Amino acid sequence: MQLTPEIGATTHPYPFGYFFEERDQKPLLRIGEIPKVGSVVYNVPVSSLASEALQAKPGRLLRVKQENETWIWRIATDAYNKTYIRCDKTGSTAYFENDGTLFYFTDFEGKKSSPLYFFYRSRFKLLLSNEKGITIKDWVPLTKEHPAGTKWIQDFLSPFILFTRIRYESVLSEADNFHYPEKISYHMATKTSFLHFMYQRKEASVTITRKKIEINAQKRTLCIDWE
Repeated sequence: MQLTPEIGATTHPYPFGYFFEERDQKPLLRIGEIPKVGSVVYNVPVSSLASEALQAKPGRLLRVKQENETWIWRIATDAYNKTYIRCDKTGSTAYFENDGTLFYFTDFEGKKSSPLYFFYRSRFKLLLSNEKGITIKDWVPLTKEHPAGTKWIQDFLSPFILFTRIRYESVLSEADNFHYPEKISYHMATKTSFLHFMYQRKEASVTITRKKIEINAQKRTLCIDWE
């Protein structure tokens, strides 16, 4: 990159936000890296279906159904221009970002029994692309995971040790059409470990069609639609 527009100005290495690097004829996702000399790179193709379903438009209303209960969620922004989903019925709020390539949650406030928390955990981080087989990994924050009686112990010892860690993975497992899909499905898994020993694994599937998102996990089904 050139810092000034003059011809012949000094160039500086600068990382790209997202790009695919071709490796063994397969795409390898790179995030915030500088392409290596001689590598073949190309843009991450964005899925219009996933992007529209997860767009961060303030004022948007989402109708949520689980068994015989119904909730209305609304998307809004706070005084710091942070986007969130609010469920007034349960008093829960989930903050998220959608940069056009990745959708990811940044924080959750409220009850773990809320369907919004179920949504937060199952869709913690998704790649908004039609490219199948690209695994996205991250660590789920522990602020809502520890029981109140032991949370202060973990907070006190967190500079030295983390008793519990939750690994999150998501991958696009199905797309009925690469260029103009009408249905895509993600597979998610969370692996909870205690003192480096895995003791719990949960899986979920998320299916997106036009005007509808359906989440299936732990014998629960959550349906979300909008205008």
